[in-house]
Amino acid sequence: MDGADKAALTIGGQTILDRQLTVLRALTPHLVIVARNAATYCHPGVPIVADHFPITGPMGALNTALVEARKAAAFASPVPRADNTRRR
Repeated sequence: MDGADKAALTIGGQTILDRQLTVLRALTPHLVIVARNAATYCHPGVPIVADHFPITGPMGALNTALVEARKAAAFASPVPRADNTRRR
């Protein structure tokens, strides 16, 4: 599923992204979604930032999140591969 939208996968009737936002909203009101395609990840009250390095994968997105973060801390939530294997 490389390149597939794993955040949109449903587990227990809820997308992975929705599950992550539920947990993170309990920790902080300061959330930002870093995405290649902003329209896909539209959630009320959560700003979306265009990935500064869209072809570099999670490391580019993490870089974007750290640059855009307004607070001293940032949280990165990796989405596991759908087949539970690690990329080599």
